[in-house]
Amino acid sequence: MKTMRSATGVLTFLICLIITGCAQMPNELRSPASVDVVTDYTSLVTLSKGPSTDVATARLGGVIASIDNQATQTRLVLVSLPIERGGRPDISHEPQGRFVVYVNQFLDPIAYHKGRLLTVLGTSKGTESIRVGEHSQSVPVIHAQGVHLWTIKQRVLIDGIAPLMSTCRGWMCPYMRPSNGQIIKTVE
Repeated sequence: MKTMRSATGVLTFLICLIITGCAQMPNELRSPASVDVVTDYTSLVTLSKGPSTDVATARLGGVIASIDNQATQTRLVLVSLPIERGGRPDISHEPQGRFVVYVNQFLDPIAYHKGRLLTVLGTSKGTESIRVGEHSQSVPVIHAQGVHLWTIKQRVLIDGIAPLMSTCRGWMCPYMRPSNGQIIKTVE
């Protein structure tokens, strides 16, 4: 009985360790525990339109729409996506809007190109007017303290059990039936 309890305790500990390891926040996106962080695009838009003295710490993610390296900083325009607990942009959701990020360093446009996923931690600094085609809009601005690039990993899951359970045993049978499968995309 005692062995069963200790085995259950070890198993519970390992499951908790695995779960917390999967949702690990990258160091560059961590903020002090005493600071409230805005992680919702709609909340950031509301804060940005308030008085200019309102400064909030924000952690937002999205897809890079454009990059512009200036003399002392890099300006990024991101299309916002909701972020998960670990700071990863959630690619299963629709974009929420755009925001501008200023980073006080050179970011190589080859690595930080259009279409890459990025999460930023920084301070909200009002709004800025941008153009998307012929449309002009006012978007929130974040001065970044930390940025993290993500990659999308794809894996193919193929249903290989159905052909094995069929009554067909000829050498051409597996090739005559279509396999069911799906592409699973994860952000890492």
